[in-house]
Amino acid sequence: TTQFSMTCNGKQDLVENLLGPVFGRLENGIVAHVHNVIAEGEWVAVQLTGEATTRDGRPYNNTYCHVFRVRHGKIIEATEYFDSELVTSVLAD
Repeated sequence: TTQFSMTCNGKQDLVENLLGPVFGRLENGIVAHVHNVIAEGEWVAVQLTGEATTRDGRPYNNTYCHVFRVRHGKIIEATEYFDSELVTSVLAD
């Protein structure tokens, strides 16, 4: 239920409506540290942490789990889990 919670359809929708607005609030993007990758069949789960600084100097360091569905070498579905309270307190308007 954050400002950035949504369903995106396709790469362009994802970039324009989620990644662009989020990364626009950050000084230099997010440095990702992958901790685990688990794959079975067409499913891949990635546990990671990210470190970033907002344009106004606040830290934005979150923990994520991305679950991807891959078919013929392309991501066809992705779900991201993260600390939504951190997103609201640091990134929301």
